[in-house]
Order: sequence, then structure tokens, then C-alpha cells
Amino acid sequence: MIQTLQKVIVQKYGGSSLASVEKVQLVAEKILRSAAGGRPVVVVVSAMGNTTSQLIERAREVSLTPPRRELDVLLSSGERMSTALLAMALQEAGHPAISLTGPQSGIMTDALHTDANILEVRPDRISRELAEGKIVIVAGFQGLSPKGEVTTLGRGGSDTTAVALAGALGAERCEIYSDVPGVYTADPRIVDEPIHLQQVDSRLMREYALHGARVLHPDCIELARQHSVAIHAGSTFGDDQFTQIRCDADLAFSHLGIDRRGVVGVTSRKSRVHLRSQGQDMATMESALDCLQGHAGLLRQSRDTNEDWLVDIEDLPDPERLCAHLHESLLGLAHVTEELASVSIVSQPEISSDWLHSVESVLADAGVTPNSLYLRPHSVTCALDRSNREAAVRALHASFIEDSLVLRA
Repeated sequence: MIQTLQKVIVQKYGGSSLASVEKVQLVAEKILRSAAGGRPVVVVVSAMGNTTSQLIERAREVSLTPPRRELDVLLSSGERMSTALLAMALQEAGHPAISLTGPQSGIMTDALHTDANILEVRPDRISRELAEGKIVIVAGFQGLSPKGEVTTLGRGGSDTTAVALAGALGAERCEIYSDVPGVYTADPRIVDEPIHLQQVDSRLMREYALHGARVLHPDCIELARQHSVAIHAGSTFGDDQFTQIRCDADLAFSHLGIDRRGVVGVTSRKSRVHLRSQGQDMATMESALDCLQGHAGLLRQSRDTNEDWLVDIEDLPDPERLCAHLHESLLGLAHVTEELASVSIVSQPEISSDWLHSVESVLADAGVTPNSLYLRPHSVTCALDRSNREAAVRALHASFIEDSLVLRA
């Protein structure tokens, strides 16, 4: 544990916040304000802009199926570039700073390339650098396997890195900055003027993130809950508004004069695959679906003698490969439907089966027919044609959020 009079603040900046040299310099100024008065600051960064996507495209120009080990070596370079540039900007501004890779920062993972899990954090090097008065810039999204191999953590890996470091360093909080000032009841790009959440319970936020809320990754939220780390999600260059995510937080909206009725929001995922069994032996089906074990975006529902699954492929490094595998391994066992999306409602009170009928009714009025519906204790999800995703989000938000939140006079 770091020996200082003040607790560490851990900040994380996403790729959009670091998309240009000018933005890197603005982030450096923001960090310096946080470090004023000698406050120890650790900063976790993502790759600049679309660097990760560009690196994946470059890899596929060389190989249609790039080896996962080499892909990790390649992808981890994006975050390293961000750390070096940000450390240079801070030093140019007159403050001592140092950039560290994930392995140098003590991020120890398992050996699962491109989707590794953090096993342990050994922040000794970070503590030493902080004790010398430096701002420490850490490359997110990466770690070191037991065999000494570089690994990457999959989507949201930089968020997970930041929360893991906050827990290991006993940080006061973990501040996660992006291009939006926290969490809303819907994507502002789809719904006009959605409602901003002031605070939300970490378990509920994880459910929201599982179904597509993009501000935070489900794994980082679960890690924060386990280590009792409060997350402040805000905008890098915006105002001081943010959403606080912590254990046992009451659901609260930022707008004054709003009565809450327990619905957190409506969210969606752009790319889903639906699997429906054809009455085959379930043991055979389970064996064929081994590739989906541990898949965070997997929903399952029993329907009479059949079973169906909804698989998220939006953030996979190679969704085409998974779809091809599913078609091949499930031939004669299940019907595979691609080109789907999903829309979900997340609620604080537990959801009853009556919600399914309400959702179907709202969608029918909007001219949308769902492919399938899935009920969880705090959410309802419908699979539908991709072309209907935004219309479904707007219809459900209007019915379950706008009509249920009463503005006081």
C-alpha cells in the first residue's frame, strides 16, 4: 500500500479523449489540476482514437486469422503510444511523470490471449514512482501472463485496469472519463434529451452495461463492487456533471423535481446472433456450445421443449469466425439467425412476467415484431431486426421512462 498522507486518485481516459495531440495536451492540463497540492495521481489510458481498430485491420491485411499471441503484442502497442505521449506532455508542462506498460505496472493475468482476466495486481513499481512525486501513466487493456507473455483484456479492458489499480492502491475513487458526462436513461444519439443518472447501484449498473450501455464495461463494474471502489463516470472536456456508481447507492436522477419509479433505462446492442434448438438432446447441444462458456453477452431462455440463446457478437475481435463455427457445429441441432440486434429495459425493482406483455404491446404499436424475448430479475430483452433497433429504443423509452417519470410542478 502506498504510504502518503493523501489517498491516490486513479483516472482513466478513453480513446476519444486522446484522439489528437491537442487533446492529449488538454488531458495533461486536467491531470495537473487534479495533482495540485501534491495529490498522488495514477492515470490509465486507452489507445488514441481508432488506433485499436486500425491495428486489427492491419493484422488482417497480413493474416485472415492472426495468431492471438501476436495480435496481443500488436494491440498492446496502441496504449503504450498513449502513455508515452501523455507522459511527455506532463513533463513538458513541468511536472515529473513516467509511462508504464501493463506488465511494468504489475497487472498479472491468466493466459487467455485477446480476452485475458486479471488475476493479481502488484503495484510496487507504481508506489515507488508516486513516492518520488511523479504522476504515473499506465497503459490500460494489457497485462502479463504466468509465462511472461503480453496479454490484452478484451473490450473495456482499460476500465478494468483502472478499477483494479484503484482497488490495489486503496484509491479514494476511480474517475473514468469519456466523451459523455456519465450515464443516461438511453443513448443520446438515439433518444432526444434522455435523463442523466446522478447515481446508481453497482449491481444495477452492471446489468445495464451487460445489455449495451457503453459508458462502462460489466467486468470493471463487478470488480469495483468486489473491492468497494466508487466509480465517477464523467466527461473529459465537459462540465462537472458525472454519474456515481457504488454499492448500495439509491437510484437518483440529476434533474431536480423528478419522481423516480425504478426504471434505470433502455439500452441496446447492435449485433446479435439467435440460436434456437430443434428438440435435440441437450447434452449434444451443450457440447456444441462450449465455445460460448463465459460469454458475457449470452442470454438463454427455455421455451416449451426448445431452448434458445441470444449471443452478443458486437465486440468480438473476429465475429465472422464465431458465426461460421456456430453454423457448422449446430448443423441439424439448432437454427442460427444472424443480422439481429437487441433492446433491453433495466429496472431496479424485480421484473415480473407481465412486463413481457407490456413490452410486446409497446413494440407492436411502433410496428416492431420481436424475434424473441428474455426475462431476467432486473431486465427484459427483446431480439429484433437490426433495422428496428433505434425505433424500438425510442418507443420503449417513451413508454417506460418518459411516461413514468413525473415532473413536479
